[in-house]
Amino acid sequence: MDLRIGLISLLPDAFIYFCLRTPRRPFGPERIKVRINPVSKKLQLHFSHAFQGDIWQQSLSGPCLLITSRDHEALQVSFSLLHLPDGQFWFEGMTFDEPWWIDVYHFYDQTIVFQVYEDSNDIEQKSYLAIDIHDHEVIWTMDKVAATGRHGHYLQLKSLEAGDVLFYLDVRSGETFTSMPENNSDEAISEGLRHPLLYTEESPFFDTIKAFGSKKLGKDIVGACNYLEHNQLVFLAYHYPKADLQVNELVVLNHASKPILQRVLHEGNSGLVADAFFIAHEQLIFVEGKNTLNSYIINN
Repeated sequence: MDLRIGLISLLPDAFIYFCLRTPRRPFGPERIKVRINPVSKKLQLHFSHAFQGDIWQQSLSGPCLLITSRDHEALQVSFSLLHLPDGQFWFEGMTFDEPWWIDVYHFYDQTIVFQVYEDSNDIEQKSYLAIDIHDHEVIWTMDKVAATGRHGHYLQLKSLEAGDVLFYLDVRSGETFTSMPENNSDEAISEGLRHPLLYTEESPFFDTIKAFGSKKLGKDIVGACNYLEHNQLVFLAYHYPKADLQVNELVVLNHASKPILQRVLHEGNSGLVADAFFIAHEQLIFVEGKNTLNSYIINN
């Protein structure tokens, strides 16, 4: 049976309800209501780190979070690997000979695969290189190919010189195969990774959240919001207008619908944020002001 978590009640003294449904039953009024005993929950700041450039990409594998940051003034891309359990960097500010036209294509287990755009006018012209996260040594490089898929320790690529012939590559060694090896496990190795649901104005649940924002938070929520229930807490990231700008804010609510954390993530005239936060290793992780990475431990 699939466990689907329901929306928080808007009543001041209400409880959070869980909604149980089978995979084929439509999400609707048929609910089994379970009363959750109130439990005091707190968030503890684990780390907060400001990067030189804007945080562009985050990739999680096991206990490590790989952060790509872009300094638009210096036109420099750098990479940092953070060990989530202790909040320490395994490496920070790593750069390559190509300062700008490079990003992360795949991060799995102990290997990071980067793709380099060889021609800024032709995004199909790429080369690839892989490093080990422990010794930072380059394991292999490859050019005149295009990656078309990734599956655990393997990439699917096509040759740009041999009539788009497909082949497979083990990222740990650079060894190539004509077919996918049988030991091609793609099991999840990131503990407790949870992403929020995205509700847009077209969703029937958006009106519920909008009413909650007006009544409990005094905010006119517009556009879209991220919503997640975890460990008897509600995590909500939403947008509201402020003068000619749009504010993206994160709030964490306890069982009594009281905010225990409220942070402005971004304020400007940019578009809607679709994935404002996530949870991994019992940590709430989010970016504040484009370049500051924050983590809060979710206590039991």
